[in-house]
Amino acid sequence: MSKFLKGTLILLIASLITRVLGFINRIVIARFIGEEGVGLYMMALPTLFLVVNITQIGLPIAISKYVAEANARGDERKIKKILVVSLACTFTLSMIFTPAMLLFAPVLSEYLFTDERTIWPLMAIAPIVPIIAISSVLRGYFQGKQNMKPFAFSQVIEQVARITFIAVLTKAFCHMESNMRQPGQCLHRLSVSLYLSSTY
Repeated sequence: MSKFLKGTLILLIASLITRVLGFINRIVIARFIGEEGVGLYMMALPTLFLVVNITQIGLPIAISKYVAEANARGDERKIKKILVVSLACTFTLSMIFTPAMLLFAPVLSEYLFTDERTIWPLMAIAPIVPIIAISSVLRGYFQGKQNMKPFAFSQVIEQVARITFIAVLTKAFCHMESNMRQPGQCLHRLSVSLYLSSTY
């Protein structure tokens, strides 16, 4: 089997497993924090996606292309330079926009989302930005090297860890506050569990 076909097969299998686990993940989230909690969390996610896209600035796709070209020529020095520069750019942007997201979370929750409870998920998911951005750069690098295993395995491991942390930590923290009525507080615990799963 050629390297291309093998990589394609690995990606297909990983994609199938990831989609099934993602479906389970959404069920777990809805079960533990309820409809209102899911609504609050979904309000905060677009901000996270926007900041992540800004920090990535399209680098993962470009890295994959240029690394593949350099790899075809056997230019390991060029590959290393591409990776180092990309990581430096992504890390620098992350260090700028992550504190900005934390700083403006109260303003966004009050004036943009018009719900002060969204401040907790906004502040809790902000530290995930550098992790997602840097991991995306690394995935682009491995794709350029035509090594699909790290990308596929990381996707599956991320989903498994996310489900585990959400199911264990969210349930534990929420039951510790049995009289807790506000889903925003329980949602904060969910955001912490997502941060731990992304770190994993």
